[in-house]
Amino acid sequence: PLDRLENLDPRSVQHQGESVLALVQELAERDLSAPRTGDAAWTDLLGFVTVHWPAAWTIPLSIAGLSLLLVVCAVVLLRTELGVGGLLLGLLAAFLTLVLTIVLGLGLTWLISQVAGEPSPWTAYPLATRVALWAGSLLCAGLAAGVLARRAGAWGLALGTWLLWALLALVLGFVLPGLSILFLLPAFAAGVLFMIVALTPLVRSRVAREVAFVMPALAGGALWLPLAFGFESAVGFDLSPAITLAVGLTATGLVPFFALPKGRRLGGSMTIAAAFVVVAAAIAAMLLPPYSASDPQRVNLYHVEDRDTGSAYWAGNALLGTMPASLLSRFDPEPAAVFPWQSGLYMVAEAAFTDAPAPGLEVLSDLMEAGQRVVEVQLRSPRGADGIALHVPVDTLAGGELPAVRVAGYSFNVVPGDAVQGYYSLDCFGRACDGLVVELRLENDAPVEVLVVDSTSGLPAGGEDWLRARPDTAVPRNEGDLMLVMKRVDL
Repeated sequence: PLDRLENLDPRSVQHQGESVLALVQELAERDLSAPRTGDAAWTDLLGFVTVHWPAAWTIPLSIAGLSLLLVVCAVVLLRTELGVGGLLLGLLAAFLTLVLTIVLGLGLTWLISQVAGEPSPWTAYPLATRVALWAGSLLCAGLAAGVLARRAGAWGLALGTWLLWALLALVLGFVLPGLSILFLLPAFAAGVLFMIVALTPLVRSRVAREVAFVMPALAGGALWLPLAFGFESAVGFDLSPAITLAVGLTATGLVPFFALPKGRRLGGSMTIAAAFVVVAAAIAAMLLPPYSASDPQRVNLYHVEDRDTGSAYWAGNALLGTMPASLLSRFDPEPAAVFPWQSGLYMVAEAAFTDAPAPGLEVLSDLMEAGQRVVEVQLRSPRGADGIALHVPVDTLAGGELPAVRVAGYSFNVVPGDAVQGYYSLDCFGRACDGLVVELRLENDAPVEVLVVDSTSGLPAGGEDWLRARPDTAVPRNEGDLMLVMKRVDL
């Protein structure tokens, strides 16, 4: 919402330019006449190195990684006190950690949203919610391990954890090989390290065993925690399972450390501390303001004139949140439908008409071809608006293989799924839209009522008070504030 020229950092432009230039230079040095075929499975490790292989290798590598871990399980079962039951409990502990983390994340984000009274109350200050979710993953790991650690032991929890990763890698190898690699690499590392320890005298060394536990856990965190930040940036906490999946997977790597000897393990005190952090961070997330001047809410204001019904009104729309109180008090209590071609509700208030001329269209030709009516119209905006939209009832447009709309030489087939509120909408942006010629292919020669709407950026005279009422914690989004004039035309 703050993407404006005055906020543009030249270093960001330079950085993106350098990235594109580096890519072009690399491609210029390649022989692109015979490029490699097929897909690759790949990932980067903290941005330092890229690991990749042909996607077809993923399933064989996944089978090899799972087989390696199964061999390690057999060796550990023979050389230690671990039993099959303990191994299965370790697998259960890892699975419970992952599931509980996702469920707890859903519950926390729902509770924070309900108490704060906003759908996305973490927009301005996401740290508190992030801390609650991340600490929640540690809490879930502690609870799952605390119940099962005594019977599973450190080896059972470790092998169970990475068996789960290897199984997920194998399953995903068949459907999403590009994602499978994120599970396979840490699981393969665990299998190799565990094998080294299990087949040598190091099996009796606590230090060697714990180093073998640490390394794949670090690898898993290096792959998945950056994704947690990425998901948070892309979808926010509104889609918390995407974030808690990544954090929960990382937490499964910590499960074995709850079964280590005293003095080196994550015990009950760590679980209690995690629970305290979850509660404190969740309360902070509920109390912090949802928006700020640097992370504002997105609120658009409109001046709308319907010349056919003789109504004019101010309208407002807040994206993913409640309307700011300073604006809400100026609107009528109940929201209403404003635009016939949209299903959304807007806050509205009565407004005065302006003297702006209404948009319209001129029929250039009206012919019958093969039982269908072909009408050529020219859109007009006498006030020189910034854009024009033409909304045509979908059930009047011809179907079949012939294009239903032709604009500036380009043909478009009507897709029923694109219809909203029974209208097919054609939007043209720019002042050159005045005079745009559109050809409509109609189903028959029955009269058709179309809706022509033109829009200009900003609000007309009288909108200054509305702009002053919008707080600095709210800004326009996408097309911004608009003045719209609509007119129905019979064809």
